[in-house]
Amino acid sequence: MLGDTLWTRTFGNGTSTDTGLDVKLMDDGTYQVLAILRSHNLDAKADIYLFNMNDMGEILWESIIGDSEVHDTATKFEVLDDGSFILVGAKEVPGAQSDALIVKTDSMGNLIWAKSYGWENSENAQDVKVTFYGRANGAGRYG
Repeated sequence: MLGDTLWTRTFGNGTSTDTGLDVKLMDDGTYQVLAILRSHNLDAKADIYLFNMNDMGEILWESIIGDSEVHDTATKFEVLDDGSFILVGAKEVPGAQSDALIVKTDSMGNLIWAKSYGWENSENAQDVKVTFYGRANGAGRYG
């Protein structure tokens, strides 16, 4: 029965636009999903939504990362050798457009650190890759 839908999963509460952006099949057979969640804030400010689900679409754990006062987004993520995650995206900056954002979480999505980098224009980290040596390299846009 090739091509039949086995299950469908939606997220968010439908009050605003929530968007899935990246998914990876993990070594344990679960799926790691990166999304932008807006429906959980009354003012629809975007936050990073990272969650893990099993092969039946059941969410095993979830993490919302961001400041409820500004838009925080991530577009890509990678898994490090220790099971932690590196995410890249952008953070809204009052008086500017955005700064590039790099976030590290543990293997359960708990925030370890978040760093933003920017100048007077708009910056955005758009991709991340893990090197052979286990280091994360990011690429993005300035201006």
